[in-house]
Amino acid sequence: SPTAWRFPETTTNWQQGLFDDWSGPYYGFQHCELTLGHGEGACHAGHYGHWLQREHPEAVARLREHQPRPFPEIGDLYASTLPFALHHSHWLAERLAAYLRRRGPGDAPFFAFVGFPDPHHPFVACADIAPDFESCAVQEFVDPEGAGMAGSPVLPLNQQSLAEMGISAEAVRQAIRYTYALVYQIDLAVGMITAALQEAGLADDTIVAFTSDHGDYLGDHGHLRKGFGASGSLLHVPLLIRAPGSDLPSRVDLPVSNADVMPTLAALAGVTPPPVQHGADVSALVRDGRTHQAFAFSTNGDVTSLNHTICDERYRLTWYPGVEDFVELFDHANDPGECRNVAGEAQHREAQERLLALLKERLAGWYSPILARTAAW
Repeated sequence: SPTAWRFPETTTNWQQGLFDDWSGPYYGFQHCELTLGHGEGACHAGHYGHWLQREHPEAVARLREHQPRPFPEIGDLYASTLPFALHHSHWLAERLAAYLRRRGPGDAPFFAFVGFPDPHHPFVACADIAPDFESCAVQEFVDPEGAGMAGSPVLPLNQQSLAEMGISAEAVRQAIRYTYALVYQIDLAVGMITAALQEAGLADDTIVAFTSDHGDYLGDHGHLRKGFGASGSLLHVPLLIRAPGSDLPSRVDLPVSNADVMPTLAALAGVTPPPVQHGADVSALVRDGRTHQAFAFSTNGDVTSLNHTICDERYRLTWYPGVEDFVELFDHANDPGECRNVAGEAQHREAQERLLALLKERLAGWYSPILARTAAW
């Protein structure tokens, strides 16, 4: 973006010193400390990048050295020279822990958001973590030939398949192992945060939610990274909520989405949410025994890639309105890996018609068609 726009998410603006003394406000947050980018790319801008360059220039210098690629067909798969203590997952946890240590007994309630850049390609695990995952067992790929994605309008726009890129199965397994390592690094960081809450005497009075924005194929359906289409491999992410004093069960089998997180946290905290919202309070749904649907969408700005998804307890339906009403329907009760699109089959016609009608009804209430937008932003 142009420098004149002064976006704090722009690496060039940081490199030109425009944000040396900036820490917010930012999208409603009074204080903000940013990481920018993924993997070692985050080491060159943002608050984290400036901290690393200032406090540990020798570590930054080592990052410029080319590291061996055990599988050259995946150029961003290798062990970093950076130890976990200098990694952005550790830094983010330490920044929140430092805030918790500064708080006094009479301080006002707080809301903090910690956005870990991982797990994400590049598949670059820390020097002192990666060796522990070099030979660990990994899950087998689901639908490696990509039969479940046959006919999908986003295939021409997606990343190339593993076969087209000449990526071996063992290279993908190593990418999965390093993804496990990146997740473990987040486990350690979350442990630092929960320990800080304990030390500050706040653990029994603080709601903690853990979730993610998307997954990766990691070999499923013949692909490695993410894509523009819907898939259980991309959409099925964790949502863990620890709410001291609540009567919620330890496990809830209910389809929810990130749109449901805000109203749920607001209800648990006793805060009135905005009057118009896309999501629902999951705690109320559970107490009342109600069903629920999760919604998602994806686009890259091309109308042929625009797709809207609805998931209930059994099915995932995705509608591509710009491609002759192309529909995907997967029966998770009999096909949890989404290997066969059953859209149009007689035994699933009622489910397809019901979910598609509900999806269109909700879209009509959320988006104004006169704006001619292809995305929600």
